[in-house]
Amino acid sequence: MPPVAKKSGKRVDLPGMSDLMPIGVARFPNLVRPGEVGTYHAGKYTVTVMLEKGDPDNDKFAQMVNDYHKSVGGLGEVVKDGDKYKPEYNAGFHVVTLKHGAFKPPKIVDAKRNPVDAAEIDFGDTIRFSPVVFDYSDGRLAGCTLYFNWLQLLIKNEPSIPEYDGGYTVTDAPAKAQPSLYEDLEDDDVADEPPAPPAMTTDEVLSAVRTRSRAGRGAAASA
Repeated sequence: MPPVAKKSGKRVDLPGMSDLMPIGVARFPNLVRPGEVGTYHAGKYTVTVMLEKGDPDNDKFAQMVNDYHKSVGGLGEVVKDGDKYKPEYNAGFHVVTLKHGAFKPPKIVDAKRNPVDAAEIDFGDTIRFSPVVFDYSDGRLAGCTLYFNWLQLLIKNEPSIPEYDGGYTVTDAPAKAQPSLYEDLEDDDVADEPPAPPAMTTDEVLSAVRTRSRAGRGAAASA
């Protein structure tokens, strides 16, 4: 039975989705400037994220999104199964590409919620994101796609991370209140104030490190 969904414009609020803030490994970040005209993601900021399979939140997220996509007539998967999609690189992971509209730069913070420059997000970094589902069905096309409200940079892709105990932080961040992660956004992308990203505990960081390490080995194999 398809999940019950409340639609506002193109946005779809799937029950329980707002409680999920998946953690994964960034690949192919395009967050400094929107994609160029003529490219698949023209006019959008994008990042692909590797989510370890077997993690309850990651598995729930993948199933919720793919179930909704199929329920409205979408083909294939929005969150790809890495055991089937290029398994030589992605086995053991869910693979998802997230988008953000070009009307303003995406909100990115560190583990302590200090602002982070988009150029800081590199291939292999561990990030957390707040997902948003958009239904693009219009009578000709059917299905959904994924956007993000904000990204949280948790771990830089470094050989060792003792200096990041408790999560990556911007050491020279200005001492000022964290601005809203969601303001003046257009309905074309997102609609309401999302939950603020929580600070990472040491246990969460170590767990994310293990995920990053596995994904990093996959990236090395593809190099």
